Amino acid sequence: MFWLLVGLAAVVFAPCVLLPVWRDYQALQYSEQVERAGLAQARGELQRHKRHLEALQSDPAVIARVARRELRYRDPGEIAIPVSIPAEPAEQPVPLMLESVEPPASVAWVVRKLPEGDYDRLFCTGPTRTLLMCLSGGLLVSAFVLHSPRRTT
Repeated sequence: MFWLLVGLAAVVFAPCVLLPVWRDYQALQYSEQVERAGLAQARGELQRHKRHLEALQSDPAVIARVARRELRYRDPGEIAIPVSIPAEPAEQPVPLMLESVEPPASVAWVVRKLPEGDYDRLFCTGPTRTLLMCLSGGLLVSAFVLHSPRRTT
């Protein structure tokens, strides 16, 4: 009976401790994927700026175009005719496809055997987690008080 109570306490207590840690790990992995995608985008933008800088340093046509467009340089006697150009729509961000973070194979096998349920609500949040941890602690205390193993002297 002692081991049954200890086992029941462990079965209830383990998800209360391990599931929130696993959810934190998943959140960190997802945020890492988002940061890696942002880094890749920043690297692409850096390469684009490097190409533009290189063109500004070596290509006379690019230098002339930039001087006319951004510095409003005009040749003497040149007449500028303003033309309204519709604004370009903002570049649509590419939707980020996150890879799912799967548990280890042995844990995944156990999770597949469990019935469908909202385990996060039970073991990760609020009063139910606290209640389950207290109940498992009570089971453990009752196991040691009522059915402690015999001491051999």
